[in-house]
Amino acid sequence: MKNHILVDGQLLQTNKTWSQLKERQKAWIGELLRDEYMLFAQDVGRPLHKAEYGIIESRVYEQIEKRGIWIPFDEMSRYFTSKVARYTKSFQDTQKEMHKTL
Repeated sequence: MKNHILVDGQLLQTNKTWSQLKERQKAWIGELLRDEYMLFAQDVGRPLHKAEYGIIESRVYEQIEKRGIWIPFDEMSRYFTSKVARYTKSFQDTQKEMHKTL
């Protein structure tokens, strides 16, 4: 059991991967990442720079921990990085739609 630690009386696997999460956990985290990205991008009025990704990842990881889901930060970060292009395009499309209606 070298890949496990005891936390609050529960055994946690320290080398867990994204694929080992339950589907509803993956969906919740993905939705949370997208929502946080969109909110932050709307606040600054532009797509985010790589230097700002850490802010989103920290906010989301804090909520993941509160929910009791254990996944290494690097796994969540890797997933987020793979989806950023999609989130950026979605944000830009939303901005274009807003400008069309004005």
